[in-house]
Amino acid sequence: RVVITGSSGLVGSESVTHFDARGWHVHGIDNNMRRDFFGPDGDTTWNLERLRRETRHFEHHPVDIRDRAAMLALIERHRITSFFAPPTVWIALLRCPAFDTTDLSSLKKGYYGASIMPVAVMQEILQRLPGLVVEHQRSELIRTLNDASDLTVEVRMGATPVVRVRDGQRLL
Repeated sequence: RVVITGSSGLVGSESVTHFDARGWHVHGIDNNMRRDFFGPDGDTTWNLERLRRETRHFEHHPVDIRDRAAMLALIERHRITSFFAPPTVWIALLRCPAFDTTDLSSLKKGYYGASIMPVAVMQEILQRLPGLVVEHQRSELIRTLNDASDLTVEVRMGATPVVRVRDGQRLL
């Protein structure tokens, strides 16, 4: 069981698809804040509906990741084994008063990306969650211009390409 934050966004939804295809039960966290930030053009409902149609092991939770107690409760209730989130989410969870009273013993792997994890925070995670394996999971957009009219956008999970788009057409 894995939690993917931002599961209706570009990288999050591709992560959902990636793990679902490998038989993981995926808990997606996304409350569509992009709609609030960017208006109707930022709405990710279409992508959530696509995930619901195309995946077999996906469960959506419209939780606000700023609700730290709700995030911890979800991990506890669903016995999550792997958690993917940027360092800011990890830091917020560590600062939540409910952190030390929530049963997080099911967590075996923690992943972070999008920015660098401060060493002190990494040490605190490992101290407060003994036995947790924490890894940096690089998810980045790699853009290559093949010629003046051909823009290819590739999203990778570590070294593995998970989606490639050229001229609006999905290639991978």
